[in-house]
Amino acid sequence: MVLRIILACFSSRTNRSIDKANRICDACDSDIGVDKPSNVCDHINDLPSDIINEILHRLPTQDAIKTSALSRQWRYTWVSVRRLEFKKVFFQKCKHLGFGDSEISSIISRILMQHDGPIYDFTLVIPRGYSFESKCFNNWISFLSRSGLQHFILDSSSSGRERYYFTPDSRRNRSRGVAKPCQMPSHFFSCKALITCELHNFELVSHPPTFKGFKNLLKVKLCEVKLESGTLMALISGSPVLALLHIYSCYGLKCIDVSSTSLEDLRIIDCEDVKSISLKSKNLKSLIVALLEPALENLDKNSMPHFMECLPNIEKLFLGNGYTKSHVERREPDPEHLKELDCKSYCYSQFKTVKIEVTSAFKHALDLMRFILANSSSLEILTFKIIGLDLNRSDTPLVISALQVLLQMERASPKAQVKFIYDDRDE
Repeated sequence: MVLRIILACFSSRTNRSIDKANRICDACDSDIGVDKPSNVCDHINDLPSDIINEILHRLPTQDAIKTSALSRQWRYTWVSVRRLEFKKVFFQKCKHLGFGDSEISSIISRILMQHDGPIYDFTLVIPRGYSFESKCFNNWISFLSRSGLQHFILDSSSSGRERYYFTPDSRRNRSRGVAKPCQMPSHFFSCKALITCELHNFELVSHPPTFKGFKNLLKVKLCEVKLESGTLMALISGSPVLALLHIYSCYGLKCIDVSSTSLEDLRIIDCEDVKSISLKSKNLKSLIVALLEPALENLDKNSMPHFMECLPNIEKLFLGNGYTKSHVERREPDPEHLKELDCKSYCYSQFKTVKIEVTSAFKHALDLMRFILANSSSLEILTFKIIGLDLNRSDTPLVISALQVLLQMERASPKAQVKFIYDDRDE
């Protein structure tokens, strides 16, 4: 019966293999209640190799290892699995058995040392209350760098996967109390086959001079990583097919200089040390920038025109309180200083949705909106949200004035709609 359930997941396998496996299931079912354990083991051993590999691939790592108890022939079958995953359930089972941190790290080390063949997918998410010495990470990543690693998730935040923030609004609800970060071993830069990579709560301070990049890297997500600008630039320039880059709550990163013809999705959220952002990514389609204090006070206001110049194919844009709030006073902006964002020759023909979120100091944001509406021929919806208003007090005239300005703005797209939202919560 167990084999039948497993086989139900394998509709993509060949009919011949499925027919043979079904015959094995029938034989196993006929042996239930009969004292013929050796026959049942023989039936299991007769499973096609592609079915066995698929079973092991779909099982959690700890359960895949348990298959070594099925028979002698299965004893070392698990050592060739190409995906290893150590997450919450693994740690819970280890804790239930009375294992401490050092014993758990030894278990992971033994599993890696006994493994035979490539490891394409490796995930380690350390839950709250567990910690490993840096030498453990050194040994593990050194081994993985020689195993053809393609998909890599490493989270040492001590609070699990829920700490990744994948929506602009979720940044306000993040938890605190992050564990002290470990320095990423230099062996990481030798994982040349990487396709996707997620790092959480590590120090990625410097890269070796011999680093030539990740030629196959498509997606990178960095969260609460200590990162230097030079390392980020080397990572981007050395990844010719990089399509997605998400940077959440990283620190030590002062200048973000993104120059990539392949990048399509960029997110920069809550990076408090950032002073300037430069984009040279003509194929960028989705951009989210949300910078909070103290980054707002340190941000170079002169980088705004250059920031907007290189987004001709943008389709989705979210600007938080960074560029639209920084260095703004409660007065009419100086058109001579703004120079119409210095982007007159650019037409954002691919823009479809835009969301701009600011505080009550929103005069600069209105000029940004005026430029977007006048140059986006495919625009469908522009959402303008103001946070921290008090319509029962002095902010009412500001809102009325903003609405009047919005109504008078020229629109390049006949379908363009402007949605005005206010939030009276003081954040």
